Amino acid sequence: MCSPLVWTPELDALVLAGHAAGTRPEELGHEAELPAGTAAAFRSLVRRRPDREPLEYITGRATLFGLEFEVGEGTFIPRVHSEAMVGQAPDRCPDGPLRVVDLCTGSGALALAVGALRPGSDITGVDISASAVQWAKRNADGCAPGSQARSTSSKGTWPTRGC
Repeated sequence: MCSPLVWTPELDALVLAGHAAGTRPEELGHEAELPAGTAAAFRSLVRRRPDREPLEYITGRATLFGLEFEVGEGTFIPRVHSEAMVGQAPDRCPDGPLRVVDLCTGSGALALAVGALRPGSDITGVDISASAVQWAKRNADGCAPGSQARSTSSKGTWPTRGC
């Protein structure tokens, strides 16, 4: 039975089944049987979704520009509009490396995606939350070796005059 609170129950179920099975959802398909021993884990994950817990928090992963990031409580989840914004921002700047400060960096996904789009850029993520900074640092450390998607993150605040 589908909950009216979940907008994409079939897609969510495939994503959660893939997560429980340790595989990509597209490798399972709608008719696939879960590998032995994963049914209980799958049920546990599915029970969290009707309460509107974000799918990305349940799986602990989010994707932006083909880069995969760890996410969880204390971070915003990169969304489709995030990808559009990140994709357009470098196009509005001069060619070459950029110097970017990502305020409220959260998971660091936006900063790291800009770094991937503009190799050699100097990207700094800042967040007031120590938890968010830890997410950002984990994601920066998790970027593929040799990748230009790197940034530094620090806990801090910024002037808010006029806000």
